[in-house]
Amino acid sequence: MLEVLTKGSVTWANDPNGPDAPARYGDDYRAIRKYATDIPRHRTRSNAVFAAL
Repeated sequence: MLEVLTKGSVTWANDPNGPDAPARYGDDYRAIRKYATDIPRHRTRSNAVFAAL
């Protein structure tokens, strides 16, 4: 299953089984690392995703 989210000018496509997700910021494309091990403990996977947006 593929999840697609949009917030403002950012579009995020997520494959829950993959380690990265592509994001489009206007005309720019980026690969977002979803399961980072170097983020502070108080962040969860879901709020780390939206912090990137």
